[in-house]
Amino acid sequence: MRVFPARRARVLAGAGLVVVVCLLLAALWQLGLSHSAGRAEVNRPDARGRTPLMVAAGRGDSRRVRQLLAAGAAVNARNPNGGTALMYAAVSGDPGTLRVLLAHGAGANLAGANGWTALMIAAAKGHARAAHLLLEAGADPAAADIFQWTPLMRAAYEGRVGVVRVLLAYPGVHVDATDDHGATALHLAALRGETAICRVLLSHGAETTVRDSAGRTPADVARLAGHAELARIIAAQGR
Repeated sequence: MRVFPARRARVLAGAGLVVVVCLLLAALWQLGLSHSAGRAEVNRPDARGRTPLMVAAGRGDSRRVRQLLAAGAAVNARNPNGGTALMYAAVSGDPGTLRVLLAHGAGANLAGANGWTALMIAAAKGHARAAHLLLEAGADPAAADIFQWTPLMRAAYEGRVGVVRVLLAYPGVHVDATDDHGATALHLAALRGETAICRVLLSHGAETTVRDSAGRTPADVARLAGHAELARIIAAQGR
């Protein structure tokens, strides 16, 4: 069939357009693959099950945390023990890192396999400012671990008086909550000889007559642990 010059030009133009469209679609498809690959890489765990975001959070590197989140890092990804980036940030206690993660939807009440939340970790490490930030973000101060220890109990046992004060300032903290052995925060502080913490707990109404599963009051625990003066302080408060 004879094709006239004008028609030939239209045919060639149409064919060229089809080629351009095909090339554009191929480029977009490749871009999608690259983006997916990038997301997979940014969430790839190391030999210990930690994502790059967890590692950066554990170092308190808020700048790197922002970069990883912008690249598609999963903010609530879990390690094999249920740990999250927010929990790693609680270990470092860096306020900037915690703020970035919380602003990107990090779950303040997610718990690891042992029941520890980011707040529990901050309490154990003595990071009072971090504990305050987590509480402001909605962390549950009454959330207990697998042994029914609360963040207050953990802070009392570890001698973290600053965290104890922060926790007691929030509603929802039960000063006389008991663990699976019937011990309260006062029992645990008495066991460790933490006089300053015992005084703080007592000033917030901690009950001195609660008996644990072995029938011991906090004063009994202090006495048996060799803290005679502390035992007297606790006993005197109960009179």
